[in-house]
Amino acid sequence: MEPIAQDTAPHTDDPTTTTTLPVFEFSQPPPDAPPVTFEMARNAVAKFYGIEVRDIDRALHQVASMPGPRKPIWRKFGKLNKFGFLYGILMHTPDKEWQEDYIRSFYWTFESNRLMEKEEEEQCLNLLYAQFIQPFTQHDTSGSSNASSHGSSGSTPNGSSAPIRSNATDPTHSNFSTALRKRDVACLICWGSQATDAAHLIAQKSSIPLVIEKLLERAGMRSVFQVQNGILLCATCHRLFDTLEQYIDVVDGRLFAKIVNRTNDPNDEDYLRDLERLTAYRAIHKKYQYHAAIADLGSEMPVYIPLDDETMHPNHTALAFHKAACLIWKLAGAGAVNEDDWSGDCEDDVENRLAMVASRLEDLVKTSTVSVEESK
Repeated sequence: MEPIAQDTAPHTDDPTTTTTLPVFEFSQPPPDAPPVTFEMARNAVAKFYGIEVRDIDRALHQVASMPGPRKPIWRKFGKLNKFGFLYGILMHTPDKEWQEDYIRSFYWTFESNRLMEKEEEEQCLNLLYAQFIQPFTQHDTSGSSNASSHGSSGSTPNGSSAPIRSNATDPTHSNFSTALRKRDVACLICWGSQATDAAHLIAQKSSIPLVIEKLLERAGMRSVFQVQNGILLCATCHRLFDTLEQYIDVVDGRLFAKIVNRTNDPNDEDYLRDLERLTAYRAIHKKYQYHAAIADLGSEMPVYIPLDDETMHPNHTALAFHKAACLIWKLAGAGAVNEDDWSGDCEDDVENRLAMVASRLEDLVKTSTVSVEESK
């Protein structure tokens, strides 16, 4: 998820024709350039989209209150959506070094007005969407089943003593699903045990494989089918998780289920209604011994993993990636959509661009990323 260049992989229209698209690269500072602050980068993006700095708070509230456009996303995004998306990346990139890279890259790119060319702006936004949003929006219910109840409140969390395997070398969703049901028992967010899905944290996406590989590497995993890359969710919580409307936060090593508040208003009626709904579901489903002592405190809803072996728990780095995607997409004012919800208009064009972003990602990272030390 660090700054990279737009890919130039060949796009083949027929077996005999190859076309190479232009490269997009973030502008980088000269060697003797002074450090760039967050405020400088934010102001450069705001200026590019014609937003006064004094109006940013109002603009962000407007953005976060907007209904979500459907794909192809950038054709239906207004300037506030685009500003909110980019501001979200500056605010919520889940690593200080990455954030410094983006602050520097955004400032020099937007200050130069290079993106006045519509094609370059679209390439930039599609690239960032492929890195920050798309790997976390897949809604895959191929592993769904009607999970049976796991016994009374006195039953053991995992039933049998058979080990839960890593799945790192077994690329099958059925094995992944079995491992998650054995580990989590019920939906980790609402605790319902019926019609549960095996949900990926970093999604199973074939169109951007090198982006996925880079995220897995950052998280210290080898495969999207490792049990650490998944959580068990009911169908409703899975949909909300994959549309970036709820997430699991890591706070001092503990896990908490949270609902995204799409406005900046803590008294927003929709947010409070959703929060009330989820806490009510959790109260109804609190029937297992290991859930009985858990108390919900407002928006802090603890997540309990029955399995004692913490090395098999959901990967904390992957959870942080997903949280960042939720908060970035919130500031874009857009509800991320499932693949099935894509409109047919220009769908192939968007997919081709995202696939091209992925095909040479590793090489382009090396050529376009300037380290924090080099910029000082």
